[in-house]
This record gives sequence, C-alpha cells and structure tokens, in this order.
Amino acid sequence: LQSLDWGLDTTVVYGHKVPDVDAACSSLSYAKLMRALGYNCKAKVSSPINRETQYIAQRFGFDVPELKTDVAAGTRLILTDHSDYAQCVDGAKEAKILQKIDHHVEGDIKDSGIPFVRRELIGSTCNIIYACYNELGVAIDDETAKILLAGLLSDTRNLAKSSTQHEDSVAWLALVTQLKLENEVAEISRQMTEAANNYDDD
Repeated sequence: LQSLDWGLDTTVVYGHKVPDVDAACSSLSYAKLMRALGYNCKAKVSSPINRETQYIAQRFGFDVPELKTDVAAGTRLILTDHSDYAQCVDGAKEAKILQKIDHHVEGDIKDSGIPFVRRELIGSTCNIIYACYNELGVAIDDETAKILLAGLLSDTRNLAKSSTQHEDSVAWLALVTQLKLENEVAEISRQMTEAANNYDDD
C-alpha cells in the first residue's frame, strides 16, 4: 500500500452504481481502514442508496456516504464490490484506479491494470475488508463492526445464500459476538429483507 501513487488529494472509495448494502458499507469500511493507516480516503456513492441501506444505517446508527455522481479526470479511486466499468462512477475510465476490492469474478476492469487488487469469491466484499483489518492489525471498533456486519448480512442473507462461504460464517460470528447481537441478528436480517422488498412509495 505504501508504494501506491496516493498524491496529495483525497482518494475516493466507491462501490457500484445503484449501491446495495455491501457496496455502500464496503466503501465506508475500507475508507475507514485506509484512514487508520494514514491515507487520505473518503467513501462516496455514485447514485442514491436503497431502502435496505437506509434501514440498516438508521438501525445501526452510522452515516451513509455522500452522493457524488461523477469524478474528474485523474481522480484517484478505490473500487469496492464491482469489477465492470458499467457499474463504476461516471468518469472512472479517465480516473486513476489505485485499488480494487471485490468478491465477484473479474470483469472488464482488469486486475492486471490496477496496482493493488484483493478479489475473493466469497459471500460479501465486507468480509474481505474484515480480513484486511485483521491482517493489517487495525482494531475493529463497534461502529466499523456494525458497518461490516450490515454488508455481510445483506449479501449472504444472514448466511442463507448459496454463495456463502466458511469465511463469511467466521466473520459473522466474530462481529455478532462483538456487538452482542446473538439474540437480535435474525430479526435484524428479516427487517433488512422487508426494507429491501418495500415498494410502497414506487
């Protein structure tokens, strides 16, 4: 990480367009990790967050990233939870992508063109970031634990989806235990699903 061309301006961390919980929370938690390591990073979203993200952010009490729909040429970017330009913030092709953290198969944003890539086929990008915190020796405070757990709950549907891996279960247990949510997590997950499926105002 120290060898990356960080420059003097803020490096912006974006999840994919039409962000779900994992996209918003992976950008938030990874920007926090980079700041803890001394790098000037800020999370943003390229389009408005969905109802599920609104619900869990209010339930857990964290602020969602601010909305910025495009970036200027040369902006330094970190991408989370996506690997295709169609899902990127507008202007990404003219930006400088420093990192990509993702849990999908490689898309048209090729790993070989980015200085630092962490891509694992597990249930949630937030779980990759959970591992990064532990490997880099950065403590996960309760706010960060809530952000990481939110993404993990959403993308694995509380470990119920077929894409869930053993690593997701390990992270889930650690985060739920830290936050003392053993008796609440199933209900929280159910309410997240209800929020995701609420189209009353559409």
